[in-house]
Order: sequence, then C-alpha cells, then structure tokens
Amino acid sequence: MEKEWTVLVYADGRNRLAHSTALALNKLEAVGSSKDVHVVAQATMEPTLMERIYPEIRSMPTRRFYIQRDKDDTHITSPVVGDMGETQPLSEQSLTDFVKWGVQSFPAKRYMLIVKKHGLGFAKSEPAAPLSARDMRSALEQVKKDTGRKMDVIAFDSCSMQQLEVAHELKDRASVMVGSQEDIFAVDYPYQQILAGLGKDVDASAAGALIVDAHRKHVSRGMQTAVALNKVGAASAAIKGVVDAVISEAIPRKVVYTNMLKTASMEPQESMRLVYNFRDIRGFLQGLAKDPRVTSETVRQAALSADQALQDSIIDHSLPEWKKTIKDAQGYTAFIPWKAQMGEAYGKLAFDRDAEWSRLTNYVFENHEDAPEREKISAYSGLSLTQKIGKFAIGQYKKYISAYLAVSCRCRPSCSQYTREAVEKMGLVEGTKLGFMRLLACAGAQGVIDDPVPGTSGEVPPPAPEILVQPPTAEPKSAARRRIERTAIGLTHMTGRLIGGLAGAVACLPAGVAMGAMLGWKAGRATIDVFNRELLTRHRRESVRKLVELEHLVGDPGFATYKKVRSITGSDRVARTVGGVVGGVIGGTAGLLGALYKGYRWGALFGGLWGANALKDALGELPVHPGNEAILRQDYGR
Repeated sequence: MEKEWTVLVYADGRNRLAHSTALALNKLEAVGSSKDVHVVAQATMEPTLMERIYPEIRSMPTRRFYIQRDKDDTHITSPVVGDMGETQPLSEQSLTDFVKWGVQSFPAKRYMLIVKKHGLGFAKSEPAAPLSARDMRSALEQVKKDTGRKMDVIAFDSCSMQQLEVAHELKDRASVMVGSQEDIFAVDYPYQQILAGLGKDVDASAAGALIVDAHRKHVSRGMQTAVALNKVGAASAAIKGVVDAVISEAIPRKVVYTNMLKTASMEPQESMRLVYNFRDIRGFLQGLAKDPRVTSETVRQAALSADQALQDSIIDHSLPEWKKTIKDAQGYTAFIPWKAQMGEAYGKLAFDRDAEWSRLTNYVFENHEDAPEREKISAYSGLSLTQKIGKFAIGQYKKYISAYLAVSCRCRPSCSQYTREAVEKMGLVEGTKLGFMRLLACAGAQGVIDDPVPGTSGEVPPPAPEILVQPPTAEPKSAARRRIERTAIGLTHMTGRLIGGLAGAVACLPAGVAMGAMLGWKAGRATIDVFNRELLTRHRRESVRKLVELEHLVGDPGFATYKKVRSITGSDRVARTVGGVVGGVIGGTAGLLGALYKGYRWGALFGGLWGANALKDALGELPVHPGNEAILRQDYGR
C-alpha cells in the first residue's frame, strides 16, 4: 500500500558505531511505522572491545528491518524482512541495493534516506569514512535509473557532511539535503521527533525543516542545516564568478589567504586532519566583500552575489548561540585549506568542475610573493626575570594552545591578554592573582564584558592591528616521511599530556592547599562574608560569585561545625576556634584533591597541545591564526 512517506535508514554500525546503531534502531522503534509512514532500516553491528561493555550490544550481520513500534528500549524487536547472511560493509553497491529494495518494496509518495556512518565530507577514507560524495551520487543515480525515483530528502547522521561539495554531487539526485557541518555525537540524532512529525501535509522542504527543528529543540550541542538542492547549481555558478573575479582582478594572494584562514574551521582542534580545512564558505565570501584591501568592486559584488545565492538555498539552519563565537557556521562548509593539499581526486568532484574552486587555491599557493622582513620588537625590555618568565609562558599558551581549545573568551581584553598586561604592570604574583580572578569572571559572565586591568586608564585596549599572512611554500614530502612525522607528533602529544598533567598537579598543589585551608578557616570562623565583601571592592561581581561557589565546596563543613559547636556550647569564641580548625583541615584537604584533579586535567590538556603544536611548528605543519599572529607580533615581538 502506498503511504505518504517511506523512511530508509542505512546504519553502518562498524568502527565504533555499533552502540549508537543499536540506540538508533531503538529510537526508531519508539515511534515505528504508521498509517502514513513506512520505516525500514538496514543495519550492521560490529562492536569494538570498548562497546562490548554494554550488555545488550552483540555482533549482528547485515539485516533489514521493518520498524514497528515497541516499548523495549534495549532490544531490537522489529521483524527482520531481509537477512544478508553476512556483514555487508557500506559501499556504493550496498547502498544502491538497499535504497532500490526499499523504494520497490515500500511504495510511497515521498522518500527520505538517512545515512548513518562515519563522515569526512566529500572524501572517502576506509574504514573511517567508507563512502565518498561521488559514491553516493553514483548509488542514487542507479536507483533513479532502475526505479524512476529520486530521494525527496537525504539526511546524514554523520560527521561533516553539510558541505557544498557534497550538495553539488547530490543536487540532481535528491530535493533536500540535511546534515551537520561539524563532527557530531553518534548517539544524538533525534529519530523519534523526526518520525513523529512526518505526515500527509509534510513535503520535502517541510521535512528538511522538521529535521533541523528537531535538532534545535533536542540536540542543544549540535548544528544542522537543510538546503534545497535545486538551488545549489546557481550558488556554485556564482562562486565561479568569485574565482574568475579574484584572479582577473589580481587580488593579492596574501589578502585572499588571510581571509581563508580567518574563516571559521568546523574542527579547529584538528589541524592535522582533513576536517581542519572544512570552513564556513559564506564567512569567506563575506570576509572578501568587507575587506578594505579588496579594492575591486567586481570582486566585492561577486562575493556578495555568491553569498546571497547560498543563503537563498537554505531552508532552515540551527546553530546554538554559544557556538557562534567558536565556529560560526552559516549553512555550508567547503574545502578551504591552510596549505596546498588538494589532490587529483578533488578535481573529479562536480563542484570543482563547475565552480573551478581549485583554480582559486592554486592561485593562492603558487608563485606567491616573498614574505617581507619584519622589524623585531623588544617586547621583554624593562621586565624582571619573573615577569619575563610569566610573559613567556603566556606567549607559549597564545601561540600553541589557545587557538586549539575550541573555547571563546567572554571578556575584552581576553583573559590571556589581561593576565599578560597584569604581569607586566604588577609582577608575576599579583598579576597571576588578578588573572585567576579574571578567569572566574569569564566563567561567570553572561555575554561579553569589558574589563580592563585595574590601575589602567579604564579603556579596553584596541585589538592588535590586523596583519596579512603569507601563504606557505609547499614542501613535497614522501608518504613515509608524513607517516613518521604524524607518529612523532602523536607520541609527543601523549608525552606532553603525561608530563603536563604531572607538572600541572604539582604546580597547583601548594596553591590549592593554601586556598582551600584559607577559605575553610574563614568559613569555619564565620568570617567568609566579610572576606567576600572586601573582595567586591576590588574585583568584579562575576569573579566573586564564582569564588563563592568554590567556597561552598570547601567551606560548608567548617561553617556547619561552627554552627553546631555554637549551639552546644553557647560560646562564639569556642565555635570559631573549633570551626576554623575543622574548616581549615577539611578545606585544605579539599583544596589538595581539587588541585590534583584540576591541575592534572588542565596540565595534560595544555601539555599535550603545546608539545604537539611546537613540533608541528618545527616541521612546518602548524597553521597560522591571523588574530593570534597579530597579537604575538605586537605584544611578544614574534
């Protein structure tokens, strides 16, 4: 019987996806097929050793299910309507067979295909990303040839698939594409809400918006976009206009490259992976259009037209507000590399054929100008030895760590810039104290706050003047050398985590014990409120509020002891003495444990990043971040 929708779910539960595949099937069963919707799935499960800790997870050869509603959220109870007898890895052929079978066996007015797999955008990398964009296009071409039907919606429960290169491959094989621009959590996909919203009055565009809205309401940490694929061709043609204009108008390569690097990466921590180069293409176009160094009105208008064409193709887009400052996705990513690394395979993509995107990257990376000499700045003169040590440490953090934390400072100037200035003006000890209180303020801030260093003019210093970044010269490396370098970087990262974690724990230990004992002592003597009021005269309310949260953790036992002793003895002096001692001991112990935990955790994170990125820098594998580079040159003499 023909229904309104047939939802086809292909779940490749291999390579650490067995648990999430079982969860996905149970989510589908929470709603199941209905009078308006067929739900069928093909799934394979090969649990890794770590996934076997879940008692319900077992190996399962490839099977097809007609999904029916049930209340069992641990076992798959839907009837098996096809048993392949063995594991069929996800491939162009297996996807073709499944979709063709689903279309022919479960007729409907509209079809939605959800592909659950590891994703790498347009690329293929066995076994992590077993299907390329070209493979998917070929599979859906064959389905259309054999059945006369194309997909109304193709959606991805996969990483990094909301990409212009992918959309361009599929533009004639489906009506709507929905996916995420970033690495996703495998267990998050809201299958129940999607199935519950499908019905008679839901066309392809509405179904795409439904998927995005389900993510908006139920996947608070993710981003998701639905696009109309029939408008992608026009957008790609407009992008070709940008490529032609940039090259014909001879826009300086450094200007183009700097705007490439300023564009938000969807995985800013992963500088050695391909996904580091998946960047928001609308951000790049907007950057070109707004850059005062782009003097050509032809280029400006071409960039604005391409951005508008991309906007016109977007049906719905969801991005949590807190993520915008880290990776401001606006609908599509594209391959925007930090160094010359487009292979021959990229040229086979339909997007590159029609938009000629690799012409732009070749223009940037080939025959670029020599880098100008830079005047050395004496950024450490007049500082004491301890101030120089503190500033050097902050500079190392700024160069090798801050850009890879995937966090955004809520304050102006940033916490690292604030601490650097405080150390320069007040010395290492006082500057570090101020920096610590500023970090508390940043953690407790709602929105952006202006917070200059005390004793200064009160005006937030202007940002470092923007610089142009020189495209790196490509250094040919053999496959063996690349493997050796990657192995060395991985080992350095692990070693840095171990050493950094131990060093962080040891460094934080005395401060943690001293602070915990002091706060416990004051809480036990019932003088903590006086202490906090005095802090409010010197520090921001957000800083003190976060410190009070810490005071409760280490000081409540001492204060409870004070109240208990006072009620028993009636003597405030005795209560203060006993409460202070108990509070100091318990607070010091809590401070010790907290310092060990936090010190090791942050030390491991920072140590691993510093070690790996310092080695990348030495090997020529560390990307430049224009904002950081401007600060390093201005304030650290780099």
